[in-house]
Amino acid sequence: MGQIAVRAAYGSSAAAPARLIEMFTIVPPIGQGSAPPPPLKAEQTRAFEASVEATGLAARVRAQLSVYDSRSQAIEPLPPSIPSGGPSPLYVSGAVIGNRGIVASVMGSLVDRSAFGWDLRLSLWGNRNRLLEWPGPPTFFSVSGLSSTGQMAAVGYPTGGYWARPVTGFSDVNGDGIIAFNEVTYGQASQWMGTPYPTQGAALSTSWRLGKRIRVSTLFDYRAGQTLYNRIADFRCEASLCRERNDPATPLAAQATATAAAAGITSSGYYEDADYLKLREVALAFDVPDHVAAAVGAQNATIVLGGRNLATWTKYSGADPEAGSYGASLIGAPTIIADFETVPTARVWTLRVRLAY
Repeated sequence: MGQIAVRAAYGSSAAAPARLIEMFTIVPPIGQGSAPPPPLKAEQTRAFEASVEATGLAARVRAQLSVYDSRSQAIEPLPPSIPSGGPSPLYVSGAVIGNRGIVASVMGSLVDRSAFGWDLRLSLWGNRNRLLEWPGPPTFFSVSGLSSTGQMAAVGYPTGGYWARPVTGFSDVNGDGIIAFNEVTYGQASQWMGTPYPTQGAALSTSWRLGKRIRVSTLFDYRAGQTLYNRIADFRCEASLCRERNDPATPLAAQATATAAAAGITSSGYYEDADYLKLREVALAFDVPDHVAAAVGAQNATIVLGGRNLATWTKYSGADPEAGSYGASLIGAPTIIADFETVPTARVWTLRVRLAY
């Protein structure tokens, strides 16, 4: 017999620790003639969530669908161009961030026999993040002197999105096979390059039981919708050390990207599609026969061989498209999310022996 359950919830929370208010309320130096900034409002989040869950086939299959919508008012810094009475930024209330999304999952015991079993779980999600309100002009975090390349807080776009001046054209005028500085044209205004945060994803886990003693499980992990700044490649071409700056056999479009970086004008070509599919986990478990476990004084024993981060499928040209999930890289002040001074996620193998006494 099947069942259906429906749930809905609405709530809000606020946090304004006195310590935080004191730390972010900056008083201008005496004699500058400007008043202290207005008191900060409490950071507040309001959220609505609704879900439906259904079970069937004698509880062997279960599905769930959830939707959510949240709005958060946060304390944020204004750009340095706005006077704050000193070198520190002025923190103000008024930034509103919205997140709206959906999460779905289905799981089931597809086969359950004495000689063979098969379980499956699939989860899907999508999230729409937007900066809804911002107190003042957009804040731009630039990279190592490239004032037109970095992350920016702009109303109507995802928070912390990448922006850069685009390369609008190039031509090998002198025919030497190398794009020179004067053979590239650029747009004057920065354009949206993408968000460093995934907007959708999926996970597929499955396990098989072979007889009474062997179990095999796998987990695939998918992330999409994100862009990653390949700062490592950009850095090499800025110094004219990359192949695209020296080899006429490389595509002219790639040369134009490298030339723009070497000229210190824009790094737009290094914001890359960072979607990926990973074989996140594989595990093989073997239940040791009771008489073997008894030889070491145990009632039962299990040997588990597991591997993690075993394979990656992606269009990203750098070492690991997941580098953006590690947080900001150290590439100046302030830092931005980039693949620089990072290492790929480690491939790990483990062997475990579990004994029960």
